[in-house]
Amino acid sequence: MMMRRIGITLCSGAILLGAPAHAESVSARYDVEVLNLRVMRIDYVGDIQGKAYDLKMQAETSGMVNVFSDIKIKTNTKGTLKDGRPRPQTFELHRRKDGDDKFINLVWSKGIPSVPDNVGKDEAGRLRESFAVKSDDPLSVVLKLALHKDGDPCSGTHRIYDGRDAYDITLKAQNGSLEKGLDCAVNGKVVAGRDYEKVLKGKMKADFAYGFRLQRVATADGKSLNMPTRISGKISGRKFEANLVSLNIDGKDLVN
Repeated sequence: MMMRRIGITLCSGAILLGAPAHAESVSARYDVEVLNLRVMRIDYVGDIQGKAYDLKMQAETSGMVNVFSDIKIKTNTKGTLKDGRPRPQTFELHRRKDGDDKFINLVWSKGIPSVPDNVGKDEAGRLRESFAVKSDDPLSVVLKLALHKDGDPCSGTHRIYDGRDAYDITLKAQNGSLEKGLDCAVNGKVVAGRDYEKVLKGKMKADFAYGFRLQRVATADGKSLNMPTRISGKISGRKFEANLVSLNIDGKDLVN
């Protein structure tokens, strides 16, 4: 659960590169390490053209982890900007684990996401109830944070739905500054979906937490942007850390 959710959130964090610099094309790569060994690589590509955005992310296990479990996750979000705020239209997720493929395709209608047909009646009912609070896909939520111009970017509570789970994340600034690196805490809670059904049965906890660092980076054209350079937390009791290893904006390498 945690790796899937963090993988999506981390990659979508690269969207922070797109809006402030008004870049047409952004690509970024992050390496995830556990015990100083790389266990996952995450690639992000985003395009913002006028009021339309198209965001893609791929996360896959690497190194010795592949000996025990081969996981690849691909997501694609398309939407439009209305009054400067992201409005998702479609969200697709393809997850392959050890040769087993699973697909999720969501469509937003009047701001409300669809529920997959294979979801049970009670679970589907709880999901629809959760949509009473505006719910966006993971990539669009972080884009919304990127477009936040005033005040602290590490603030507020946001409801996310990824086709499997609905959950809230609350952001709070910790230490540092955007110029030297601002540490942000993320406290989350599952409110509906597959994992929430496990919570009801006492098989897992509803709460989760991790953190990330934002840093203001100057671009070649003299503009600046806030970008996630690191994310950290625990997976199955083990500490992990993900770091930005490459960044390209409109064909220009800023980190390599």
